[in-house]
Amino acid sequence: MPAVQLKNKFDIIILLDKVGVNYSSDSRVFRIAYFLKDNGFKVAILGFHSSQHKKIVIDKNLSIYNIISPDIITPRSLISLRKNEAKKILDMFLFKNIIANDHYMLNLAKLIKQKKENMNLIYDSHEFFQDYQLEFFEEEKLSIRLKSKIWRWIEKKMEINDVKHANEIIAPSVSIASMFEYIFKPKNRVMVIRNVPNFSPLKDEKNLTDYDRNIYKILEKNKHYNIIIYFGFYMEKLNGLEFVLEGLKDLDDNAKLILLGRDVSNGHFDNLIAKYNIQNKIIQINAVPHHLMPLIGKYAKLSIVPTLYNNYLQCLFSLPNKFLESIKMNLPIICINLPEQRQIISTFNNGILLNESDENLKNDLKTAYFKILGNYNYYKENAETCSKHIDYSTDLKELLTKIKREK
Repeated sequence: MPAVQLKNKFDIIILLDKVGVNYSSDSRVFRIAYFLKDNGFKVAILGFHSSQHKKIVIDKNLSIYNIISPDIITPRSLISLRKNEAKKILDMFLFKNIIANDHYMLNLAKLIKQKKENMNLIYDSHEFFQDYQLEFFEEEKLSIRLKSKIWRWIEKKMEINDVKHANEIIAPSVSIASMFEYIFKPKNRVMVIRNVPNFSPLKDEKNLTDYDRNIYKILEKNKHYNIIIYFGFYMEKLNGLEFVLEGLKDLDDNAKLILLGRDVSNGHFDNLIAKYNIQNKIIQINAVPHHLMPLIGKYAKLSIVPTLYNNYLQCLFSLPNKFLESIKMNLPIICINLPEQRQIISTFNNGILLNESDENLKNDLKTAYFKILGNYNYYKENAETCSKHIDYSTDLKELLTKIKREK
């Protein structure tokens, strides 16, 4: 008689896509996992197959299993493959709670819940709408774009249906929470767990990697300039960077703009930089690990978050990502007068709001730039105060009340 394989027992299973020890597709997910672990819950993160590590044990209360087939994100996976993956997870683990990140994992979690009715399903919607932004990349053939639009429409209908199976929904900002409540009409209020980064202490220069050291050299070379930082991928028609680049040409020669991220605009911004002849005022750096953020913040004077309200998708994501990262880097901020940004900046006076309705945004940027530099100690002190007060631990405490322990 074959031996009965014992199941791995956890309080919480987190479904994520790409997982590693020190990173995830959204480091916010790892912060949630560590918070739950530190509060006595036993947590497992399940991610896509890895040729290097099938199982990684962080400590007795947190483990990572790279066991999910990445093919579940393809159209052909809708029926059979996801059901097989759901069965595999049920065969391997005992648990009462499952947190699903993005709509693919939500669909997988729904299939699991249909076989385990007493399971508590929490949808952490930090990637809502992100995959649908691909419709803005128009360089593909018409037939490919049409198929892609049809598939995304199917996905969105599937997501709206799957959300009905979730006991709770988590959103990364009040704006997104309000949108979810309008679209999904859930029974319970949508919880907000903001994407506040938890930067590690600044590394000693001796411990920097070669990549880190290269960034360090770039910053050292430009440390005498008034550095403005923008971070996040920049794509045409979605970021509001146009008015920043136009305004940059009118700033003094001491101004430099760090574009910290990847250019996915298909040459749009390169053309603007050449048009305004501001090549000498631009420092382009690829997206960097979080441990480098304090290093970059040390050299920057202020941050720019130019997201426009009309750019709806990016508007929703600008607060949990670029805006909060700017706050945690202790930087004064110039940004558009959006609701959550207005609430924070009017409270702490840690920056200047620009009105999108004003046709002269590039001139407003110039005025805000010189106003902050002219009274820099005031804005810098307020930025540091704001950074100390904006914390994610309060948001996370509500999550503890929603978790059931596995006996």
